[in-house]
Amino acid sequence: MPRDRRGARAEEHIALLRTLWCATEPYVEFAPMDPRPQPVQRPIPILVGGHSDRAIDRAVRIGDGWIAALMSVNRLAELITTLRRAAESHGREPDSIHTVASSTYTDSRSFADSYRALRRLSIDHLQVVIPEPDPRLVIVRLAEIAAAATRVRADYVGPTQAVHM
Repeated sequence: MPRDRRGARAEEHIALLRTLWCATEPYVEFAPMDPRPQPVQRPIPILVGGHSDRAIDRAVRIGDGWIAALMSVNRLAELITTLRRAAESHGREPDSIHTVASSTYTDSRSFADSYRALRRLSIDHLQVVIPEPDPRLVIVRLAEIAAAATRVRADYVGPTQAVHM
């Protein structure tokens, strides 16, 4: 796929998926296929990735959210500002755009610092990359991540309130 046509193709695919998943009798004809099981959630959220202005605009225009790749918190803050401006220009409430960010886990302290910074950006969902080749160590790291996240959340809402992130 030529690079300059990827955006148009993504838009076409998103429209097609929404039709397949949501229309009772789509007007588009396909080769014989069975698009079941259809997702239960309606509407089906579609999150769009990309870091160019056009990709972010696409996420706001036809998506339900935006997925950021792994990047620095400062760069992510710049793109969140771009995303919010795009939402406003399309008449959408910026907080209605679901945002997903990524962070790499190296140790408890640096993860807690990153998590605090991401919370200040109002990220909705956090993917955590655990660069461990040994699955047994991944389990250990998960416990460390959970403990660090719990401590950071307590800084924001107190221990009895639930927070989804």
